[in-house]
Amino acid sequence: PTAKLSQKHAVATVLSGITLLGYVTFLLYSNFHATTRLQDLLRDKVHQETERRAGALEYFFAERRDDLQNLALAPPLFVYFDNKAKDIGITEKADKRYVHISFENLIKRKQIDGSPIYRRILLIDANGDTVADTLADAEDPDPPQFKGFLDPNLRQGAILTQDGGRALLVSSAHFLKEQFAGQILAWLNPQDLYRAMLTHGDATEAFAPLLVSATAAGLEPVGRAPNPLLA
Repeated sequence: PTAKLSQKHAVATVLSGITLLGYVTFLLYSNFHATTRLQDLLRDKVHQETERRAGALEYFFAERRDDLQNLALAPPLFVYFDNKAKDIGITEKADKRYVHISFENLIKRKQIDGSPIYRRILLIDANGDTVADTLADAEDPDPPQFKGFLDPNLRQGAILTQDGGRALLVSSAHFLKEQFAGQILAWLNPQDLYRAMLTHGDATEAFAPLLVSATAAGLEPVGRAPNPLLA
């Protein structure tokens, strides 16, 4: 009887062990499945958020290029360059002021959450000389820096960086009667762009954005990343 009891006890122990092993295996599998599912959900969320923000940025910059092209088609620039081509110098001061006012009006009109999108708009002629600058009273960079922006190929507008990515601007070539006349440069407020276009109150640091620009040296960061881990 004692031997039979021991055998039954051994069998019960083995069955209990098998049951426990099966239960542990089930828990591990369930945990793995749940973890995998959560990772898939997070991956999908990140992908959707990335697509949404990429779309928002694409739309934002398309609007900025449209702004500059509309400026190029507006009467102030046409009048200035047309008079200059006709060598009518008597109205040059008034023509430049007309251009300057149109730039200031654009800065006032274009805002995000009450903050201007543009912090500076500047026009240079085909020689690189400044025609109008909304920050004319501020300390200006050296003229060669502006002359370096001359590019007749940017007729449709382009997003550029300056000072190692610390400044973000839109540049558009201006033509008069199919002749290259100058370049419009509009500096953006990158921090306002981060805050208003890319961040949300309930967003986690996993979605913290970083704008980059392709340069000859590779990818350069634009402005400051809101997430210090990405700086």
